[in-house]
Amino acid sequence: MPRFQGDAALYGGYAVTRFIPDHAPMALTDEFGLDNMKRVQWNAFVRENGIEKRVPEFLEMLSLLRDFLLPVMQAASDKGGLPGYWKACGPWSSGRET
Repeated sequence: MPRFQGDAALYGGYAVTRFIPDHAPMALTDEFGLDNMKRVQWNAFVRENGIEKRVPEFLEMLSLLRDFLLPVMQAASDKGGLPGYWKACGPWSSGRET
């Protein structure tokens, strides 16, 4: 099963920007998710790609993205390691994959 692991992937991407936010970007906030126009755009994207049955509602998708991305961003901003391992569909776990 796919999983996300590796500090090299984390730091390689941020080395170019040299800026790592210490908070959730606006596009990952509930405020953004409650914007009616953003929900309309999300629903149009989902419908146009025929993935209605496989994709969560917009607010739930933002929550899933936050669960994955915020610990990664925190680790990068602290120059620390990743919070563990992320198996497909999460969540982060501290143990090694067996």
